[in-house]
Amino acid sequence: FNAPVPCLTIASLDKGPGFEKKPDVFSANKGEGKGLGAGLGSVYRLSNRLDFFSRSLSPAIECPYETIIVALLGPKLRSAEDVRRAGGTWATLSQSRFGAERCGDGVDINQDNRFTRITMVDSLGLGPAAAQITEAVFAELKNLPFVWSPAHLLEELEFNLVETNGAAVQIVLIDRLTGRLQCAGVGNISTLLLLDGKSVQVDSTPGIVGQVKWRRLTGQEFALPSRVKICMYTDGQQKVSGLVDNSLAPGITAQYLFNPVMPLRDDATLVVWQWPEKFTNHYTF
Repeated sequence: FNAPVPCLTIASLDKGPGFEKKPDVFSANKGEGKGLGAGLGSVYRLSNRLDFFSRSLSPAIECPYETIIVALLGPKLRSAEDVRRAGGTWATLSQSRFGAERCGDGVDINQDNRFTRITMVDSLGLGPAAAQITEAVFAELKNLPFVWSPAHLLEELEFNLVETNGAAVQIVLIDRLTGRLQCAGVGNISTLLLLDGKSVQVDSTPGIVGQVKWRRLTGQEFALPSRVKICMYTDGQQKVSGLVDNSLAPGITAQYLFNPVMPLRDDATLVVWQWPEKFTNHYTF
């Protein structure tokens, strides 16, 4: 989640009977099972934010779990606005290849009052060596201006990665001043956009960043709609067929979409970014 202070996210994924109706977390005595009904209310009181999903209440969403509850916990925050900034909200899930010390995949999200830049990297190789390439990409991006297009950024990164194994890189840039959303990528990272309910698959140039000294890259550009949801994932993740327009928070969406390819022979990473924040299915205080 996007928060100005370190926070801990805990997710509960359950395949049980689920809920017949939306639970009332504001009351400690409205349980529908054999328990006291106080558990969910206690989680609510201890959390800075609570996101809730039940498949029985959202039958249109294909989900391997009946119920997902995601709690955000952190130090005392000034207000709920501290975890709902204008730059959007996101969640990332990552799984290293079996036996790997570190993950070669990475996600970097940078923003200011005008721009949000989302970058996903899948470096060639495994473990620490791949992780170092990913870190090098993110370090270089911090020195490059937000106003540069994603295609321009990728052309610049070609030179910085020429002495490495290279990496697949996908960049999405949101410009709230001009109302544009730009995308460009090289390699096997998949990107899906949900623009005012319309699902769009973003194209990517085949190859690896760093293995070509120079090439002209092009990207895609869209008018920034009133509602945006973005899903990006590496090739260690099962294919996501599409995004469903719904009010679920990114933390919930990431949990039900994340599905690494088995057996786990590669790193798998998935990020979901959403703007503006939607409040239908979560509680804050």
